[in-house]
Amino acid sequence: MEIMRDISRAAILGPRIEATPNVNGAMGGLCFFGSQAGGLGVTVNNKILDDFIINDAAQEIINAGGNPDLIIVGPGQARVLSATYTKQLIYTRPEEARGTYVSTVATQSSGNMMRIFQEHDIFDTEAWVVDSSGFGLSYLQGGGVESTPAGSADVDGVSRKIIGELTLEFKNARQRICKIKGLTPSATALGSLKAA
Repeated sequence: MEIMRDISRAAILGPRIEATPNVNGAMGGLCFFGSQAGGLGVTVNNKILDDFIINDAAQEIINAGGNPDLIIVGPGQARVLSATYTKQLIYTRPEEARGTYVSTVATQSSGNMMRIFQEHDIFDTEAWVVDSSGFGLSYLQGGGVESTPAGSADVDGVSRKIIGELTLEFKNARQRICKIKGLTPSATALGSLKAA
């Protein structure tokens, strides 16, 4: 679980560092690639996260030629979305989904379904709308899968180890990732929604 959390944290928060003989490289994550100059963004100046803001971000991706299909939020903003989308949410938990909250909602910008995915490492006043077809894995140069014997001569059986080096891909990140920033903190937003 610790290794999975470290990988997830690197995929979300990791900086991009070019490797040199004296410096270990780092692949970079969503926050790095999604915050690049010239990337898509919606700044909302202390507004509560709702379907209008989500659709504004989705429209940015559509205008850039992408197909928004994923909303990534932290735990607090997942509760805010749950409260604002109450009648529209479809809760699902497919086997390949990781996280504690996965649901689906139709977006008005394209009419397509978008998954809402909670990730603990997303900052509370931010959210992300993305075209997940821009995410991928690729082998590092010279790091393809290799299979070698792993057993010893005195063992009755065959044992092999498989090793490969992979990195994450963020393809066309400036057109497929839209950062929403300046949201009302979730505790304040939930208090306002409860009072209303």
